[in-house]
Amino acid sequence: MAAKNPEASTNISNDCDKIEKIKSTIKKGVKTESFFPGPAKYFPEEALKSCKEEFLGDRHIEMIYATLTAWGMHRLGKKGAEMPDYKCFRCSILNCKEKLEELRGESIREIAKMEKGYKEKMDTIIDKLEDLVFNEIFASKTDSHLVSSTKTLAHILPDLVPPMDRSYTKKHFGKSMQNTNQQKKMFRFVMNALWSVYQDKEVRKIALAYCQKHPSVSLPKLFDNAIIQIIKEKEKREKE
Repeated sequence: MAAKNPEASTNISNDCDKIEKIKSTIKKGVKTESFFPGPAKYFPEEALKSCKEEFLGDRHIEMIYATLTAWGMHRLGKKGAEMPDYKCFRCSILNCKEKLEELRGESIREIAKMEKGYKEKMDTIIDKLEDLVFNEIFASKTDSHLVSSTKTLAHILPDLVPPMDRSYTKKHFGKSMQNTNQQKKMFRFVMNALWSVYQDKEVRKIALAYCQKHPSVSLPKLFDNAIIQIIKEKEKREKE
């Protein structure tokens, strides 16, 4: 199955230095303490526990909703709250339950170590995920579907999707996210970057050992944590 929009399959070859930075950060060691304490730590961990215990059950979806709130997705302003009512959020997820259950069996770990057919496999999965992110999951009243939906999917398909945002993902890769088309390109780019990072056998070995010690951290989340650490260390140097 070919990609729906070949132009949106952003080539990561022009960002090799940023990909290598993520690899080197994982090799050197990502900090073990949470970057975000309190509710921002508690609710994501509970969401992941619920994901294993009762996939898309009431508590699982409630913990994801609470996680988005703890991560600042529920902001009051001139346009009102960014997040939809819980019932709408829940219904949008349950309406695509069959698709989510199908993708639940996929993982970046298995895709990255495939010797043949991995690119076609990745393109097929990205197509399915893109449809969920931009057309099916209703996690934001605004057009910031990339951020809200990937943060949601990161707690439904934690072995496949990393959370993406403007504060860290966008800053590291320097991609524009002003409209839906740009967000789609960003999504495909990050998913391919994730696959590229873990295609490195040494990085994958180190990452898997890390995740065994820290069960609440998946390979996609470790990828995200590495990016957060890179940005935080850069900001610290700029202040000195």
